[in-house]
Amino acid sequence: MAITEAFVTYADDNITLIRTKRETACEGCAEQATCSEGRCDYQLDTKVLNNVGAKKGDEVLISYSTKSILKITFLVYVVPIVFLILGAVIGDNLAEKLMMSKSFSALVFAFGFLAISIAIIKIYNNKLEKKKECMATIIKVIKKVL
Repeated sequence: MAITEAFVTYADDNITLIRTKRETACEGCAEQATCSEGRCDYQLDTKVLNNVGAKKGDEVLISYSTKSILKITFLVYVVPIVFLILGAVIGDNLAEKLMMSKSFSALVFAFGFLAISIAIIKIYNNKLEKKKECMATIIKVIKKVL
């Protein structure tokens, strides 16, 4: 389970939005001083489950399910590469039937399959956003706003 600090930017009965610190991505980067991403401590806005009654302005601890993180990581990083390679192989094999050069056919099919994988990821992401088990959860209020 991954745990990080966040700041509640919006809270009502149905939805809570938080802004998380971008710590691990920027900590060891040599370009911190010049990077436009590094100018603000809180950068990533996320919709979360609020089971502890956090209010706007509160600083909170949130947790992410390791299973969800691995599932999303696989989806975002592995699936496009597999589709890209699959498209290139199919394009190479179909080149003669399509009366195209092998390299051009492989290129067209590779990028076509890559586009299909991005569409699949987008559709799957919309389904994951609605599942509560895939959402981050506020586990503790660190600092309450008065």
